[in-house]
Amino acid sequence: MAVKMPAIQMKTSDSALSGLEEPDATGLREIEDLIGDENLQHCNPDLPYSNKPAADPIQKYLSEISVFPLLSADDEKALARCIRKGTRARTKLEQNNLRNEAAERLKSLDAQGRLAGRRLFEANLRLVVHLAKGYDGFGLNLMDLVQEGNIGLLRAVEKFDHRKGARFSTYAAWWIRQAIGRAVACQAHTVRLPEHTIQAINDINSIRRWLEKEEHREAGCREIALEVGLLSTEDVQKIKKTLAAGQPLNGYLEKRWRAAAGRVSTLMSIGRESISFGRTGDEEEGRSPEEELGDGSNPDPLEIILRGQINKKLCEIMGALGEKECRVLQMRFGLVDGSEMTVDEVAQALGITPAHVSQLETRALRSLRHPDFSDLLKDLLK
Repeated sequence: MAVKMPAIQMKTSDSALSGLEEPDATGLREIEDLIGDENLQHCNPDLPYSNKPAADPIQKYLSEISVFPLLSADDEKALARCIRKGTRARTKLEQNNLRNEAAERLKSLDAQGRLAGRRLFEANLRLVVHLAKGYDGFGLNLMDLVQEGNIGLLRAVEKFDHRKGARFSTYAAWWIRQAIGRAVACQAHTVRLPEHTIQAINDINSIRRWLEKEEHREAGCREIALEVGLLSTEDVQKIKKTLAAGQPLNGYLEKRWRAAAGRVSTLMSIGRESISFGRTGDEEEGRSPEEELGDGSNPDPLEIILRGQINKKLCEIMGALGEKECRVLQMRFGLVDGSEMTVDEVAQALGITPAHVSQLETRALRSLRHPDFSDLLKDLLK
């Protein structure tokens, strides 16, 4: 099933992006630096795992959005101007009761603006997929990430102002990343974490994967701390220079580096994915974590609790019997400690004959068959 494309007139002000201000020059510059080595405006996101059945919906979606033509910078500006004219025309129509030619002209501008917004939206759907791939593995599947990124793209189409000089791809990438980042923060973890914590965890995971790719080994917390920005640039340079010279670090640097590594360790532990005890494992046996970790040498705690509750209820029901009859049933059927006793063992414990024990047992069971007792016992068995 393909990802549903939202209507371009849909408003996102009440969505998860509410409260976010326009990106400033610094934010846009960071996006430009981030995507500087990639031509995202003309990206063609090929997924490496397209041969898997689970990837079929994404492949179908990519096939559908590939038909939309890409835009040049001049095309983006022309569409942005048309969108702004349509927005102004829509505002005038809503505020004034216009008729005849003036109303028709404004309606025409409004329709052209909506069409321009849809073209700008559709031409950048591949940009959303490209950016969403960078968040794959953070707790949401790729289809959900694309949907959230499309909401960010909608906001970018609504808010884009070509007069500020930024390319639409740069501006849209900022909103797309904000939308996906917020979705990961709100939906990907069993316990919701603050957005700045989620971003720090994502940065650590990215640095860790990069280091492991470069070094071909697992990266430690101290190595990650040098790259993730928890230490000042000056401290990082001093640490690397000291280590390269084979000299010991002074106490000040060692303390700050140890604290940064501790912070990395804490964030990595917070970011670990929670799994359900009832989830079936990937191994051939298909056993769940609950079955793997269970202690087979001891009885099931739930069974012990249920048995105790049943025994307690039975003792309350048998309270209407005689004292000796009640004790005989408790000892014969192990209603107290779970240990059943023979007739001879009960007779010896009570100091009576085995025949008397049998009589008491028969009399007690006959009494429990009375409807007043049998109905209670049937309810207990349910």
